[in-house]
Amino acid sequence: FKFCGYYGRTNEVELVLYIVENCVVLEKLIIDPSGSSFEDELNMERKARKNAKQQLAGQLPNHIELI
Repeated sequence: FKFCGYYGRTNEVELVLYIVENCVVLEKLIIDPSGSSFEDELNMERKARKNAKQQLAGQLPNHIELI
């Protein structure tokens, strides 16, 4: 599953967790906050990826790889 435009908002976390709980065949979760290649945008993307890992990593089953 690839989530594009993820920035760690509460509703985004809830959506990802809902998908994880209800998609038993899910093996990979790709968080892609991409939008632009400007430096500020890239920093925002890095922060969003870090937030995603902090928010989701402990809540995902072991068989799902968070990318």
